[in-house]
Amino acid sequence: MSASLCIEVIDIYKKAIQEINFFEAGDWNMDSEKELLLKMQDLLSVVRHIGTTCDIKISIEVKDIPAALFLINKKTSSHLVINNQKLSIREIEVLGLIMQGLTKRSGTKWMRYLRNK
Repeated sequence: MSASLCIEVIDIYKKAIQEINFFEAGDWNMDSEKELLLKMQDLLSVVRHIGTTCDIKISIEVKDIPAALFLINKKTSSHLVINNQKLSIREIEVLGLIMQGLTKRSGTKWMRYLRNK
């Protein structure tokens, strides 16, 4: 298995296309993957100010297409939902106590104090 990064530079009228082999590794492992991503980030930072669009297509050769599709779909379909809500002053105080490591028992004095505020 190898890892490579090939860049297609296209003019805005799509009349001129230049292909550049930017990175080539004999083996696809964690080290070559990190290096590939760093090269990609370096490249994007160099051409960002003159580019108009960026389209990244990843081509992966696999032994088991259904398994690969399952893993990819599983990764892309997991949406993280963040529910932003305003906390009351009391809730913020209680969270502060929890972050200090106080348990329900050790925080009983503090809870009584907060209730009487």
